[in-house]
Amino acid sequence: MARTTTDVGYPSIELEGLMTSTDTSVPFLDLKVDSAKSVKALVKDGDTMLDTTPNNSDGLTLQWQALNNGVWQDIPGLTADTISFRSPSLKASGTQYRLRVNRVYYDEGSRETYYISTYSKKFQLNVSKYDVFFDEAKIRKKWRKVCA
Repeated sequence: MARTTTDVGYPSIELEGLMTSTDTSVPFLDLKVDSAKSVKALVKDGDTMLDTTPNNSDGLTLQWQALNNGVWQDIPGLTADTISFRSPSLKASGTQYRLRVNRVYYDEGSRETYYISTYSKKFQLNVSKYDVFFDEAKIRKKWRKVCA
């Protein structure tokens, strides 16, 4: 039986490593083009942390998704509790991501097994170039030495 509306059995998902701003309602991950950062998901049932390792005992499977042309699509191979971004291109800026958690949940009260899917809040990747600053006075001083 698939359950779509209940509080029982649904894990909560908290994403660590994100920033927020009053300018946007969507949390984001700021990244430079040649840097690396990760977002880690903490999956809980109430106050209890759930095991998100492969073949875990909590009946969980994880799948990171990206929003492409208005459709959430699975990202092949990204099935761990952490998503990492290494040297992203500027084109990746603005892409939104989320984590889907599937859970097989046995309800002791009803003695039924349920297959539950729940989603993290989405977040956006913001990629930018490094700002380059020149100390004009030092450059002129070195240039004078070279030209002398």
